[in-house]
Amino acid sequence: MSAAAIAIIADDLRNSLSSEEEEGLWGAVAGLAAEACEPLRKLTKEQVQYRPGAVQLSDDRDEGYLNALRDVRLLNDFRFYRAELFRLRDALQMPEQIRVPRTGAKFDGFVALLLVLRRLSFPGRWFDLQDQFAMTEQELSDLFNTTVDWLHTQHGHLLLNIAMFEPHFDTYAAAVRARGGPLERCVIFVDGTKLRIAKPVRFERSTYCGEVRDHALKHQGGTVPTGIIAHFYGPCSGACHDSTMMGRSGFLRAFKKAQRHQRRIFVAYGDPAYRRGQYLYRPFKGRLLSDEQHVFNVRMSRVRIAVEWSFGKISNLFPFFQMKRAMKVLQAPVSIRFQVAALITNLHTCLYGCEAARYFGLTTPSLESYLAGQPDA
Repeated sequence: MSAAAIAIIADDLRNSLSSEEEEGLWGAVAGLAAEACEPLRKLTKEQVQYRPGAVQLSDDRDEGYLNALRDVRLLNDFRFYRAELFRLRDALQMPEQIRVPRTGAKFDGFVALLLVLRRLSFPGRWFDLQDQFAMTEQELSDLFNTTVDWLHTQHGHLLLNIAMFEPHFDTYAAAVRARGGPLERCVIFVDGTKLRIAKPVRFERSTYCGEVRDHALKHQGGTVPTGIIAHFYGPCSGACHDSTMMGRSGFLRAFKKAQRHQRRIFVAYGDPAYRRGQYLYRPFKGRLLSDEQHVFNVRMSRVRIAVEWSFGKISNLFPFFQMKRAMKVLQAPVSIRFQVAALITNLHTCLYGCEAARYFGLTTPSLESYLAGQPDA
């Protein structure tokens, strides 16, 4: 029986007892409450002992904070299992210490990575993370922002490098055809996504999106059949049209340049909002479609869903971005955080696979090859 339940029962009985009986009862209650609270004292002691901010994490994987948690807890808190967290640290080449420019304080690089993963995994408060990381709210906020900037600076270029997937274009096109896609030489699917944000105190009209009737930032993603987001551009205002965003992103120029050594032209496929061109196809539009055109649209929509799966995986892994009130564009780098989340989603796909890769029957690249800019799949 818990201490709270014991206290409730004692309160109900207090009025019906004499003073001597009441004194004896409260003596027994005190003993039972102390016994019930003993596991809590032990848990608190363990938490203090294994706080990542309070200890220096070593390369010895048999000790440290992560080994004090079960794999289920690690997956819920950090989205990766224990072994993959150490592998992720090494592949990202996290520094031993990260210095916060604002205060000059230095923190363990691995702890900083864990903090980013923990913060993005659930839309909580800094107050809720103080005990887990043994830091103040201000220290947590400073370290999180510094680490996000470091990840974006060091590895953000991977979200704009289509050329590194060029050796696998033939494999991608064959996989799309094998799943029934009638468009030959299709290797990437593009679409836009909207990140809902809090109503800004300035520039309200430019961020308002009439389609969703809310304030939003728009990003454009291009996903290859392995489920990797090969191109991720943003932000654009919520009122920006997908075709306009395509021109600003430089996607077609990069896609064309990536094929300069190919003997045939590979194409991307998007939704009807895009303008059709030599390197970009879209569904047939209009009410009076022929049977062949209708069949083409239906069959291509079944394979184009891969890009929606990649956007959905970002939302599922990191519900932090579903809390619209926390997306304050004039107070925090919301788009940079979203791009880092897309990057970490790619790393998660490299380690654990994804729905798109299974759908097309392809293997995902290894973590190390992707971060090196030479994916092996």
